[in-house]
Amino acid sequence: MGVLRVEGVEYRYPNSSFSLYIEDFHSESKSICGILGPNGAGKSTLLKIIAGILKPRRGRVLLDGLDILRVDMKTRARMISYIGQNEAGVSTPFTALQIVLMGRTPWINPWIGPTSRDVEISMEALKRLGAVDLAHRPFSSLSGGERQRVLLARAIVSNPKIMLLDEPLSNLDPRYRLEAIRLLREVAREIDAVCLVTLHDMVTASMMCDYILLVKSGRIVAYGSAEDVLCEENVLKTYDVRAVKVRVSSQQLIIPFDLAE
Repeated sequence: MGVLRVEGVEYRYPNSSFSLYIEDFHSESKSICGILGPNGAGKSTLLKIIAGILKPRRGRVLLDGLDILRVDMKTRARMISYIGQNEAGVSTPFTALQIVLMGRTPWINPWIGPTSRDVEISMEALKRLGAVDLAHRPFSSLSGGERQRVLLARAIVSNPKIMLLDEPLSNLDPRYRLEAIRLLREVAREIDAVCLVTLHDMVTASMMCDYILLVKSGRIVAYGSAEDVLCEENVLKTYDVRAVKVRVSSQQLIIPFDLAE
């Protein structure tokens, strides 16, 4: 079982008073950790640091003791899959299948190009997301929800050790949202991956996540099991809203219902 650990990571944006500081946080493979917090709390920044897109001022990001911020780009690309927050809105001439095949890039010989096996793996990923019929359509012609499913397929085709998903369920209708939740839980366990997901919806987080990291103003508010962290007190402290816990079937959900006075 792999363990991702973030230790003493600090990042500051140029010409901004905002700073992110994560003193100590860890997440295990075969589980999904949701990262929640208000807009501007540092959720996306944390994912970009782990992905190697942003370089922190100090600190380490370790996977089973290996500092992944120090490995070469090809090695990192084989270890990590990343979906950015705005990728579904990008206009591109590529087909859905070509987008998914991009997830295979770290494993493809650049002199030969994708093999039939790479195409087979990519088509299987699209099939699992209920998007195989989109394979040969231009990505730019797809709806927001269809694009999101294609991007999720791209995230899983490389069998990554770490999946970083920045609001991956936006634009999905209720059926595909529930299917994507189920799929991500299955995939995280099957490929033994650490899965970090930024979310805004606390109900979705209650249903989807094993662990929750709450952040506010670049600092950790709480971290632990979803059931323990998603409580009325932590939601009030993080969002300044009141919430209530309810049980639906076998699931315990937390629902915000009013602004704090």
